Amino acid sequence: MFEPKIVLRGKPYLNGAPVAEKDLVAMFCRKDNIKALLAELSGFFAFHIKYEKYSLAAVDRIRSLPVFYEVAEKTVDFAFYNLHKNSKPKPGTSLYNEFVTSGFVAGNRTFVPNVYQVEAGQFLIYENENLKFENYYSLWHRKDGYFDQETLETMLHGALQVTFERLLDYAGQRKIIVPLSGGFDSRLVLSMLKKLGATNVTCFSYGLKKSAEANLSSVIAESLGYDWIFVEYSNEEWRKKWSTLEAQEYQHFASNNVSLPHVQDWLAVKKLKDNNQIPEDAVFVPGHSGDFVAGSHIPSSVFNDSDLTTEKLIDKIIEDHYKNSPEIRDKNFLEFIQKEIRNALISSTCDNPESFSSNYENWDWKERQAKYIANSVKVYEFFGYNWWMPLWDKEFVEFWENVPLPLRRGRLWYNYNVSKLYAELTDSKYHSFGQQNAGDISVGREFLKRGYHKLPLCIKDYLYKRKLYKELKTHHLALGGLIDLNQLHKRIRRGNNIIGIYSESFLSDSWGAD
Repeated sequence: MFEPKIVLRGKPYLNGAPVAEKDLVAMFCRKDNIKALLAELSGFFAFHIKYEKYSLAAVDRIRSLPVFYEVAEKTVDFAFYNLHKNSKPKPGTSLYNEFVTSGFVAGNRTFVPNVYQVEAGQFLIYENENLKFENYYSLWHRKDGYFDQETLETMLHGALQVTFERLLDYAGQRKIIVPLSGGFDSRLVLSMLKKLGATNVTCFSYGLKKSAEANLSSVIAESLGYDWIFVEYSNEEWRKKWSTLEAQEYQHFASNNVSLPHVQDWLAVKKLKDNNQIPEDAVFVPGHSGDFVAGSHIPSSVFNDSDLTTEKLIDKIIEDHYKNSPEIRDKNFLEFIQKEIRNALISSTCDNPESFSSNYENWDWKERQAKYIANSVKVYEFFGYNWWMPLWDKEFVEFWENVPLPLRRGRLWYNYNVSKLYAELTDSKYHSFGQQNAGDISVGREFLKRGYHKLPLCIKDYLYKRKLYKELKTHHLALGGLIDLNQLHKRIRRGNNIIGIYSESFLSDSWGAD
């Protein structure tokens, strides 16, 4: 008798309880109810089950643990390099241009033609020669999900209660480590831990001393009564550590031949580990990506353009997500990306605010959020730590799918509720800090930004290059130390922004190479 075989990564939950491997095998033994059952799971997971007549591989709603499939050998694995040697696209190819302009590969593709990835909210089922990818979840906002604000606040706190209780169940007695920035997402994470009585918690921040981010995060940790560690950065230290073999190994590990490796807290986690400042079994809890699901990426045109079209949606996605390198100005490549985006849209109707914003956010969720933002947890995995992302868990995201579009504009209602919760948990002398965001743009800078977009392209290029040089010299994370000066001058001159510079350096194996 054939015995099904399963490999499970992460920890799925069903109806508030963790799901064991044997239970997953029993749940998915029939092909006709896979979608419905996967849609009920919460938590963060990926698994591969081999039954006698077919095999199933699935990832969670944010692709936190990637799964790859190699066609020729009909093999599934959780790491690209176990299926195929690392490969980089050549300059001038569509794949190369796509990566350097965006920082990732869209769809289910990878750098290698016969190796595919399972996308966020998706599963792969293969039987004999038949290979099929299917979606069981898509991020989509419901027009009929209108409630009064008092009811919505009750629902929000209910969703937060469930997701953070699940986090505490997952962490158990292990130390919880919160990367605390000067923003609202990590502030919400820390506030909910305080509200639920968690005591085994340490926060950390990183970058240059006395930066706005560091100063604000220090106050937030102090006000909620949690330990705070600051990890200092410098250009010199980045140059030294990012040129090591360990850094090169991390780049391959975190990219999986799909996305640019997350870098900004790599040095901080490395130093925390090397200095024995946190336990080996610690659980990292980043704040990805409360602001996104709460509406921060909704295009402003949704609220002020009465003539919304699919063409405008595609143009907006390209403007926001394919801007890192000047290759996007190539006519053939631009047409290629336009076609790729059009084929990926979940709905062909984009002529009203709800469908326009939902299509935009669905694309953003499946591509940038899953492959670039949430993929940053690879930093913790690389150094041997576990993690949890409560603001990407099922109940929290589903709550925001039912929040009216006007309340999600600029995520202002989200910020208000985070500040309100923080104020309930802290002394009055700290309340003003709960409303601050270190990353906010001043009124003057916002005015200049709007004027900048109206300038001719040649003038924008000139001004942007001057701004980028200055920013890399003074960046609060000392990110200028990640790039050789000769490469920096060359790539800024040709029109790359900082992510475009990193992407080209990564593809040429010169990003931090000694």
